[in-house]
Amino acid sequence: MDLRQVLIILASFSIHFCVIGSFFSFGQFFQPLRDAFDASSGAVGLVAGLHTGIFTGSSSITGKFVDSTSPTISATLGAILYAGGCIMASQADSLTALAVWYGAVAGFGGSLAFIPAIVSVSIFPPARRGTALGIAVSGSGAGNFGVAALLGSVLIPKLGWRGALATQGGAAGVVILLSALAMPKIKKKKKAAGDVKEDGKAEAVERLWDFMKTRTYLLILAANTVAAIGLLGVFTHVVPLAEDFDIAPESTVWIVPAMGISSMVGRIVLGYVGDAFGHVKVLQGSAALCAGMCAALPFVAKSGSVPGLFSVATLYSLGAGAYIATLPAFASYMFPPALMGRLMGTLYAASGVGNVLSSPVMGLLRDRWSYVPSFLVAAGFLLLGLLFLLPVQEQTPYESPSSRVSDEVFFVASPGGPVVQGDAVLGAVEDVVVASPRRRTVRIRRRGERRRHRSRVRRANMNA
Repeated sequence: MDLRQVLIILASFSIHFCVIGSFFSFGQFFQPLRDAFDASSGAVGLVAGLHTGIFTGSSSITGKFVDSTSPTISATLGAILYAGGCIMASQADSLTALAVWYGAVAGFGGSLAFIPAIVSVSIFPPARRGTALGIAVSGSGAGNFGVAALLGSVLIPKLGWRGALATQGGAAGVVILLSALAMPKIKKKKKAAGDVKEDGKAEAVERLWDFMKTRTYLLILAANTVAAIGLLGVFTHVVPLAEDFDIAPESTVWIVPAMGISSMVGRIVLGYVGDAFGHVKVLQGSAALCAGMCAALPFVAKSGSVPGLFSVATLYSLGAGAYIATLPAFASYMFPPALMGRLMGTLYAASGVGNVLSSPVMGLLRDRWSYVPSFLVAAGFLLLGLLFLLPVQEQTPYESPSSRVSDEVFFVASPGGPVVQGDAVLGAVEDVVVASPRRRTVRIRRRGERRRHRSRVRRANMNA
């Protein structure tokens, strides 16, 4: 990797550290907010759910904004909104005001910063893209550890939840602004007058809808939406779960940081494994691991075993980290960089519905019964997401039509003439063909039409 690529990865890592690491660490605010506003677990969970829901639910809008402007502009605006939302939320005198400033404003600002962090790494070569994304998104795991540890052991005890939230938001805004300077410019595709154009489907596939209606994309969309209902709520409720079963607070404060380390390992190591052995296998395995560990968490906590709770929680976050890191890596194989923002934005927007529901549903189930059914329901949604992933097949890296046929395109103007590459005769047809030896196909094109044909054409008028 050259210096420019290293800076891009570092910028993406830093944004993940601040934004994703912060909302994964919201569990450290859970009990102080419950005490400050005399609120139920469901009400406090709604604040967390609104933040993550708007963060992911607005991703289709922010993705389009990134595509139409630039990652730098989007990240800069996101830094301002995120920092401002957190600082104003620290002055809230009700849960409603907290939900507006932290949930809506900071959530939308986080989305404006997060999508550029993903899109900027999508320009890497396919062979290194999964590893680069794994390193970049491991920032959320590092942030989960660093932010949670600072909040739980330093900021909240010394400054209170208000001072801690304002400090966290202000620091994140500065880091995101600096990271925006390293964001790359995504080049828009330009068509030169002499370029060869593939007809029909090869050109149509560049359009957004052609990707969104594919079976693989729809399965990933469904899996991401359903799994989100169970995925992030666990991070919010794992500390209250331990406290409900009388595990000492001095032990529970380190659960979320430990999960952050495990998540970081999962993102980096399994990102590399995905590049080597297939991203679909990693997605399926990580979803299965999350479902199993989520179901086990309340029973281990009920037993009172602190080492057992730490072990199961870190295994859960290992799977969650791998899932979160592998999804954009797999998706980037399917999409052209010019559409990456909108297509990834739509994936995250769909999961926004699940993210809104995740924390409040788990909190409401705890208020009504206990954390045992709460975590079992979350595990059920993770298992359902796994079922949607099972039919998904591995994808070959996306190549634009122009790159697939460059230096390998040969024309024949006369009926019955041969199609050649150097001295090799590839075939003969009645009229004009476009041959791509790399794909071992021959595309027959009709002049003036945009549709690709595999049958003979009746007329053409093109010079060799």
